[in-house]
Amino acid sequence: MQRAAANGRDFDVVLCWDQDRFGRFDSLEAGHWIHPFRKAGVRLETVTEGKINWNDFTGRVMYGLKQEGKHQFLIDLSRNTARGQISNAQKGHLCGQAAPYGYDRILVDEAGQPKQRVRNGEKFAKPRSWHVSLVPSDDPEKVQTLRWLFEQYATTDIGIRSLVDDLNRRCVPSPRGGQWYMGTVRMILRNEAYVGTFVWAKRRLGKYHRVAAGEVKARDDGAQVGMNPREEHIVVPGAHPALIAPETFVAVQDRLTERKHQPSSHKRTNGDRYLLSGVVFCGHCGQKMHGSIKTRRKGGKVYTWETYVCSTYVMKGRSCGCGYHTVDQGELLTYVLKAVRALCFADGNREALTDDVREQIAQGQTVDPAEVVGLRAKVADLDKDLEHGTRRLLRAPDDVADLLAGELSALRRERDRLATQLAVLERPAASEDVPAEAERIVEHLWRYADELQAQIPAARLREIIRNRIDLYFDHVPRGTRIECPFSKGTLHFRQDENMFFLENRGDWI
Repeated sequence: MQRAAANGRDFDVVLCWDQDRFGRFDSLEAGHWIHPFRKAGVRLETVTEGKINWNDFTGRVMYGLKQEGKHQFLIDLSRNTARGQISNAQKGHLCGQAAPYGYDRILVDEAGQPKQRVRNGEKFAKPRSWHVSLVPSDDPEKVQTLRWLFEQYATTDIGIRSLVDDLNRRCVPSPRGGQWYMGTVRMILRNEAYVGTFVWAKRRLGKYHRVAAGEVKARDDGAQVGMNPREEHIVVPGAHPALIAPETFVAVQDRLTERKHQPSSHKRTNGDRYLLSGVVFCGHCGQKMHGSIKTRRKGGKVYTWETYVCSTYVMKGRSCGCGYHTVDQGELLTYVLKAVRALCFADGNREALTDDVREQIAQGQTVDPAEVVGLRAKVADLDKDLEHGTRRLLRAPDDVADLLAGELSALRRERDRLATQLAVLERPAASEDVPAEAERIVEHLWRYADELQAQIPAARLREIIRNRIDLYFDHVPRGTRIECPFSKGTLHFRQDENMFFLENRGDWI
């Protein structure tokens, strides 16, 4: 609403029942939200108090005093809510969180008698004297899958990726009903709830207060979500029926800890190891390709080199549509540098390049109103999704919180990308001389091409090559010669919005 008012407003009044329905922020935070409305000429009207005058000294003083009182109500409510949650948690009762995979919630009355089973996603209401606990799920497949995960990891040499691949290949629904991820399985294997232990206050979720070692403390680190140390958790053993034997759980934790602390050559020594990190994407699934170190032992020596691997395969296994797509960084860099230099030089014809840039500038100054409206709608929808997703993250159990955080990050990146495109389209047409601007751009491209001739620093290389690169892979029998710049794939540089790539296929270096 604030963004809509500041960006060509189509309304004059914000109508609320009372002042606190507009917001209960303090007087300093209120300025952040109110200033764009006042600057756009939008006023606040309330049913109980009438018009709120932000343009008058007396009106602002009265509004500020009332706002501080309403904000203090939030702080007091936060403290009292935290006290009630501590009391519940110390008894082993749930404090609003969802049930872990393999469990359902159960409503228990004041006499300790179970009254109603509640599955994740179902809404319920309960008397104030009742509490919520955990019981094994009435879905035998979930319980069987959970026990299979622990038994396989504790008694065999299978890794988490192989477990994920097996579950996805058998089409076993994940906790959220979709595909399994490595992070999902790892969080399940680390969850103490499966041996009957209730653990609460792992994360700092309150905006104004947090719980530490059973006490309510004021937040001194802002409102961001953080992790509490183990000694500040509330831990209640035997709070609900266990699904996993303690010895199996201990064996799994020992193996997880052992694998976590194994020395690995994958540890990057500096920030320059993977020069194209965040730039290279798998063209088949659209996901990023992660940097990885390959090793080979020959003649008593160990050889290592940097590669990029499809993250879909890394996180979900081969059964999810993308195979083991990998490319050598050295060969990829050689091809990319050659392609970018060819694009900058335009086969050595500077005049042709200048004409092409002039044409692109002219096209960029023509704005389609329908495209602007469409982008505004997409940005608004993503803002709503981000707001709803953040609320879900605060209520999510630990075994899916990381997945939700990843999805929110992806949504935020997409929202920022679209907002950047919208800002470019809404920017007034360039007043500078098009030929002069074209000459300036060509001069930059020519200088980049000269730099790519020499051994430039890695940081400067990342500045030049910072656009998206999609890699497409052709699966062929072993030993078949592929006409491409590296041994296992075909590279395309594609032209896209706000990006330009040279499309080239089957070119030997």
